Amino acid sequence: MTIALQAEPPVELVAKQHKFAALDALRGVAAACVMLWHIQWTFGGPQDFGHAQLAVDLFFILSGFVISHSYAARLKSGAMTFGDYVIRRIVRLYPLIALGTAIGLAHALAYGPQSKLHALILLPLGLAAIPVPSASLMPLDPPSWSLFFEMFGSVAFGLLIPA
Repeated sequence: MTIALQAEPPVELVAKQHKFAALDALRGVAAACVMLWHIQWTFGGPQDFGHAQLAVDLFFILSGFVISHSYAARLKSGAMTFGDYVIRRIVRLYPLIALGTAIGLAHALAYGPQSKLHALILLPLGLAAIPVPSASLMPLDPPSWSLFFEMFGSVAFGLLIPA
């Protein structure tokens, strides 16, 4: 029986993979607060996380810092094209948009007060993350408004940073 020892990565590689552990932890706490608020809102119970929207704001601010740190130099230097950057952001965010929209469609078809046809008409808009001017920007998946604005902010950042 042999045991393979894993070599430590070169110092240069470690320096390029700089992580912000404290910021990652804060983002995790903010995400957990929002998740708990949604659970309490959905299933009832004491509203202990009544100001969870502030956690969304904190998450956006921290995410903006992390995205800037991760991509700004590569976009400015031309090491990454705007198209490559957008694809990375879509790969990161779109699965959550699609999953939330699918769950929202299933819920609307099973329990929704709106017509089944209305829910099916909203499906392509939800999958394309196109807001609908209504009581909720994303009727099939109301929490996905935050993903929409994160995608919007990411694209704006990618367009503005190389300038």
